[in-house]
Amino acid sequence: MDRSAGASEEAWQHKVAPSASPPAIPRRDPRLPCPLSTGQRRLWFIEQLNPGVPVYNEAEAVRLLGELNTDALEQALNVIVGRHEALRTTIPASPGEPLAVVHESWPLQVKKIDLSALAPAERQVEVERLLIDEPRRLYHLETEPGIRATLIYLAPREHVFILMMHHIMSDRSSFGIFWRELAALYRAFCRGESPVLPPLPIQYGDFAVWQQQRSTEPASAKDLSFWTEKLRGASQLLELPADRPRPLALSYRGAKLRFRLNPNLTKALRDSSQREKTSMFTLFAAALDTLLYRYTGQEDIVLGISIADRERPELQSVIGFLVHTCALRTGLSGDMTFRELLARVQNEMLEVYRHRAVPFDEVVRKLQPGRNASYSPVFQVMINGRDRNLQLSFIGLEGLVVEPLLAESRTSKFDLQLFITDGGNEIWLEMEYSTDLFDEARILRMLGHYQTLLESVAADPGQSLSELSILTAEERRQLLVEWNQTPVGRSTELEGKTDGS
Repeated sequence: MDRSAGASEEAWQHKVAPSASPPAIPRRDPRLPCPLSTGQRRLWFIEQLNPGVPVYNEAEAVRLLGELNTDALEQALNVIVGRHEALRTTIPASPGEPLAVVHESWPLQVKKIDLSALAPAERQVEVERLLIDEPRRLYHLETEPGIRATLIYLAPREHVFILMMHHIMSDRSSFGIFWRELAALYRAFCRGESPVLPPLPIQYGDFAVWQQQRSTEPASAKDLSFWTEKLRGASQLLELPADRPRPLALSYRGAKLRFRLNPNLTKALRDSSQREKTSMFTLFAAALDTLLYRYTGQEDIVLGISIADRERPELQSVIGFLVHTCALRTGLSGDMTFRELLARVQNEMLEVYRHRAVPFDEVVRKLQPGRNASYSPVFQVMINGRDRNLQLSFIGLEGLVVEPLLAESRTSKFDLQLFITDGGNEIWLEMEYSTDLFDEARILRMLGHYQTLLESVAADPGQSLSELSILTAEERRQLLVEWNQTPVGRSTELEGKTDGS
């Protein structure tokens, strides 16, 4: 399987190769106005409807240990901004359709913060605050590009670096491209060499123009017809157990929790994936389907997934918003085995890839689901993956030890969004959740249930979905104590305590 940044938004997903090499995406005429891509238009209008909410502020952060060459770092950052038009683009206010304006140059001013005078404990508290507050700073896309960088000085050999990009100008693959180019450029500048990166065949604006032209092709209409039929009659709301009633309108307030699977479980899951001849992502998606089914009892589960539109060679090195949002609908009736569900999810995943030409917004408009301001249409839970080849902590910077940190804007686009990061010998789960609905304790239990379910799946995928264990060891011990203390005649009250409550 292709593990490059261009394979998909997460490189574990299935890749359906095109039947023939299509014509290359042409360069746009720079004299003509540059449209926004379909995805950019969607985010732009969401931003107008929710001003002051940093829901599409994306950020990644690392701790840098060693002798950091700050001049080389800033040089490298500005070469990247000069190289990628998306990073020096603004979207001026307009009475009509918004258009992109690409600036010839826009030097990136790195924000520098010195915390070295603070005591170690105070420094750590301040770093944790900045890892939230910096990503939350609002962008003014009408007058500034959607990229920022903050460098925090802690000690002569210790820094924290936060890279922030608005989603309208980037995606997760874009972060990976950025980190790889930063590593190459930083190394060259540190050595006093002239950096050499291969020229970009196209820019993001070329893609936006090409996408607009492609939307009129028969394949797009065919895919739209497929999706409207595929999602017809799907459950509109997943009734997850929550700590609070659903608010009347989405606030997008959220938080994140990170959880590491142990190396033995990671190896067992890889072995199971190979035996079942499926991708790791499919296995994780099927396990999430199972957990949601066990929580809700609903047999019609729709998950959101993201697929990067990067299979064309000319798109694999472009920074920009190149993501398709798609729906993965799976039926779980009949108490099938997990192996059967895995095969079903794999087939559904292949269908998603074959019919991904149409933007999801068009699908939603065609479906005309009953709109409700309190939840996202079609699906409320999303699953995404990240490959180690997209992480700076694995790419590295010359002469430095790079440790990943959790930067977050304290927002959530959905009720739940699960990110899976492949770290080689270990896998990290990161759950972004709506704090309108869930407390941290419930999400911790949910992640514990998910890990137990993965252990059950790795041990025996031939078990039926109702047989798979999801209770953690501590919950099983607690249940056993309660059972032993329960008078005869009340035992049925203990059944079904698997909903995370």
